[in-house]
Amino acid sequence: MGKPEATVPIRSRHWKVDYPEPKSTSFFVEYAPQDRIIATEMIKALKSHGHRQSDNASSAASVFTLVSTFKDDSELDCEKHVVYPVILQSNDKISRQLSKVQWMDFRLGVRNLDVVGKLINEP
Repeated sequence: MGKPEATVPIRSRHWKVDYPEPKSTSFFVEYAPQDRIIATEMIKALKSHGHRQSDNASSAASVFTLVSTFKDDSELDCEKHVVYPVILQSNDKISRQLSKVQWMDFRLGVRNLDVVGKLINEP
């Protein structure tokens, strides 16, 4: 006999996720110049869901910090602002303040940006 978790249920149900009603919010994407292409894609995905891009990080409701070998810290204090670290590449020198916050892991590829746009109001 196999392991119980390895067996497929006789009637598996595929649940459809009910996303909350999207509310427009302001955001800022903080990134190194080398990560500009990924930042542009993220900005485009967030704008497609009706969110507004802020001109500076301190006035935005949500800040996405793209962490890579080129950027390892946020300019904002994570205790006073809503900061979402987005891991693009492994980096052993991630700042202490960012390492304490739950991050989005895109090391295996940047995908599902639409889900980020739908859930930005529900941290």
